[in-house]
Amino acid sequence: MTNTLVIRLPLTDDQGIPWLHWSGAEQAVLASGTLPGPEALTELARLDGRLLVLVPGSACFMGSVKQAGKGRQFLRAVPFALEEELADDVDSLHFTLKPQGEQVAAVAVRHQLMEQWLGWLQEAQLSPWKLLPDCLALPWQPHSWSALVLGQELLLRTQESKGLCIEAALADWIVAPLAEETSGGGVQPVEAYGDLSLPPNCTLTHLDADLPLAVLAKGGSEQSLDLLHGPYQQKRKGKGPLNLWWPALASLAALLVIALAGKGVALYQYSAQTQALEAQIKADYGRLFSGERLVSAGSLKSQLRGKLKNLGSGAQEASLLAMLNDLSLTFAKVGNIKPDNLRFDAGRGELRVLTMAPDFATFERLKQQLANRYQVESGGQSTVEGGVTGTLILRSKG
Repeated sequence: MTNTLVIRLPLTDDQGIPWLHWSGAEQAVLASGTLPGPEALTELARLDGRLLVLVPGSACFMGSVKQAGKGRQFLRAVPFALEEELADDVDSLHFTLKPQGEQVAAVAVRHQLMEQWLGWLQEAQLSPWKLLPDCLALPWQPHSWSALVLGQELLLRTQESKGLCIEAALADWIVAPLAEETSGGGVQPVEAYGDLSLPPNCTLTHLDADLPLAVLAKGGSEQSLDLLHGPYQQKRKGKGPLNLWWPALASLAALLVIALAGKGVALYQYSAQTQALEAQIKADYGRLFSGERLVSAGSLKSQLRGKLKNLGSGAQEASLLAMLNDLSLTFAKVGNIKPDNLRFDAGRGELRVLTMAPDFATFERLKQQLANRYQVESGGQSTVEGGVTGTLILRSKG
C-alpha cells in the first residue's frame, strides 16, 4: 500500500504546519512534526508517498441544497441557490459539489486561499494528491458525529460532507445548540478521538488517537471529496517538462553526494558495508525512476548525467554536476557532514543544500570552504538532536 504524507496548511504564513508521514502497508506513523511556516515545506520533499493536504474547515463553507435535477445546468445553479448563506460573492469562491441521495453537498472556499495554498506547495516543489477541509478527513458513521482536537482547535464532522473547525474553548457555546437541533432535544452521540470535552448534551465514545494527524491520514485517504478540480486540477506526473523531474533528480543527487562524501573511493571496495550501501543506492534509484534498474552504484553519476541530457538541459547539467562534484569533495575534506536534502533552481542557477553537522563550528568551516568557489548564503540554523542543521545556498561567482 502507498505511503501518505499529510500536512495541514494554515490561513497565514506566520502559522505552523503540522505534518505526518504514514505507512499504508504497516498502518503506522513513520515520522511526524511541525514546520515553522510555509517556507520550510521544502524539508518534506524528501519523503515518499502521495501528499494529502488538509486546510482549515473554518475557511470553508459547507452546505447543501435539495436535488432538483441531475444535469449540468442544475449543478451550475447550485452556488446561486446558496448565495444568501454565503459570506462572499459567488464569483470569488471555488465550489466543490457532491450529489448525496436527495441532496447536493457543496463546499466553497475563496479562490484567493486556494491560490495561496497551492502557491506554497509549488514553491516547495510538492505536488498534492488531494486537498480537503480538515474536519471532513475525520472518520464518519451515520447517526453519529466524530470529533478530534488538533492543536487549539476542535474538528467536528457532523455529516458526510459537513463539519466544523472552531476554537476548542468555544465548544460549549457553538456545539451545544447544534447538538440540540440535530438530536431533536435529545443527546447527540459522538465518537471522540483522543482526550476532549463537549457539552453535556453530547454522549462521547472515546477512541484512541495518539497522533491526531494519523486519524486524519486514514480518514482523508478514504474521503472521495476533493477540492482539486476545475482550475485547480493537478496534472499527472510523467516524462516531459524538466521541472517535473527536479524533485526526483534532487533526491538522486543527494544520494550521490552522500555516497561520495561518506565513502569516497571505498565504494569500489567490496566490503560488507560497501555492498550494503550499494544495495541501498540501487533500491532508491529504482524507487525514484520506476521500472528502471541501476546496474551498479559506480554508474550512478553517468546515469544521472544521462537523465539530465535526455531532458535537454546541457547548461543546467554542467552547472548541477559541477556543484555536486565540488560538494562531494568539500564534504569529504571537512568531515562529519550529513547532507539531508538538495534543491537545484535552474532559473536562478543556485543549489540549496540542507545539511547536518555535529556543531556550529563544523558548519561554519563547510561554509568557508565552499566560499572559495561559490557565493554562499546561509539560511536558518537550528540545534537538533545529534547536532546542528542548516541550509546553504550556493551560486556560481561572476
